[in-house]
Amino acid sequence: MTFINRFLLCILTFSVIIPQVSEAQKLLISPSEIDESGFGYTKVIGQDEEGYFVLLSNITLNYSGDRMGFRSRKYKLAYYNSNLTQKWSIPVNATKPEAEIEAVTFFNESILIISSEYVKSDLKLNYYFSTIDKEGVISGGENSVASFSQISGEYEKCRPVISTGRKMIAITTREFTSDNQQKLFAAIFDSELKPVKSVTGIANYAEKNFDLINFALTDRGDVGILGIHSEKIKALSSKRTTDYILFTASVSESQIKETPIATDRIITGLGLAADNINDQFVIAGFYSDVNSTTGSGVVYGKLTLDSTANFDLKLKPIDGEKNIRLKGERNAASGMSLIGYPIERIILRKDGGAVIVAEAAYTTEYSYYDYFTQSFTRREEFHFDNIAVLSVNYDASVQWSAIAEKEQVSIDDDGVFSSFCSLLNSEEMIVLFNDNLSRQNALIPVKISNTGAALRGKPVQGSEGLMILPRSAKQVAENEILVPAIKKRKRYLALITF
Repeated sequence: MTFINRFLLCILTFSVIIPQVSEAQKLLISPSEIDESGFGYTKVIGQDEEGYFVLLSNITLNYSGDRMGFRSRKYKLAYYNSNLTQKWSIPVNATKPEAEIEAVTFFNESILIISSEYVKSDLKLNYYFSTIDKEGVISGGENSVASFSQISGEYEKCRPVISTGRKMIAITTREFTSDNQQKLFAAIFDSELKPVKSVTGIANYAEKNFDLINFALTDRGDVGILGIHSEKIKALSSKRTTDYILFTASVSESQIKETPIATDRIITGLGLAADNINDQFVIAGFYSDVNSTTGSGVVYGKLTLDSTANFDLKLKPIDGEKNIRLKGERNAASGMSLIGYPIERIILRKDGGAVIVAEAAYTTEYSYYDYFTQSFTRREEFHFDNIAVLSVNYDASVQWSAIAEKEQVSIDDDGVFSSFCSLLNSEEMIVLFNDNLSRQNALIPVKISNTGAALRGKPVQGSEGLMILPRSAKQVAENEILVPAIKKRKRYLALITF
């Protein structure tokens, strides 16, 4: 059984197997640093039976744009064996000279490079696939695999979306056709990268008030896109109305349909997942409820993909017995609340419920007058605090909840060492994070069982002074996380085994 198949089995059984907590941990650091001149940003994007693929760039990989300041994005790809020794490193370029790289991802046991070329005379946007295998051999990329027509306005870089079972992959983009309208595009391919279908749709919203926040794809090729529309109530008011909209196209449809998520409650965070067993999309998140003892409730909905497109939406307050203790100054005034907890992950349970993983993440800005330079200086603080994990039933009631307490604050760095990475197996979920954003840092694991018991573990042995880049990590086995890390200002790969 491959790692992917084992991992999918873990997701399905997370909520039903008795946990067996173990304190055993092992840390393996690459024997040499992984720094490459001009490529200061690193992300683990894939693995096979013999090693790991690591993507490098000169611009942060947490940002999707191609330019930052005066820099244009460049990519390199490196391959490391199971001992974290580099076997090769090569630049990543589009194989067609006129094309530009849109995305680099891992699919079907190899690196997939997605590039595009806009043909102005035909108003057509063509996409190309090329692959890189574990020997560093590049192939494909000469012939277009998908085309979107009648594109005359600005358009976004595409986003690759891979189904949970890794049987399908989609490329999605949107064109800003006018001030108050956007056109959505998606092309779906099977596991052998053969075209399955293309779909299009219209979103009648202004670009400045609308964004796409989540994408999902089922193993049969149904596409789901979650959008958010936010607009001021009055011209000079700071209050805003926020609406969520789900755009879907089943495998039998050619048009993307819009389904508003209608409720009289204020939704404070929402995520999207694909349910391959029932061929439907699931949304889950939180809403503000002043009448609840926690100030929050759970919203949970399922959209079937038949001709009726029936949306089954449930809302239920979080009662005191199932409450989570959210500590910190940010929550002191409002008591205990899940407002301001963006949804990081939704894990579907096989009984119709789901596990919601959310993190208290926000930014603050301030400025001060520097008398030495005789100017105002603006600073941006990045806050990444507690991690909340809730197991919810199909009726939106909370089965259990857990909290991993942390407080991470940094200035003007995009929170590169903040947040967390997670590992999921059939017994538990483990979240891993930097405990102290300084030279005295250590890595802290918090283990959360499938019954909601949370155990803060001892620092990972040998992690003193090591700072991981959590958002660049990847689970590479049932009990292993591979993550770039900094030690004494040098960059390494760190493999943590639980």
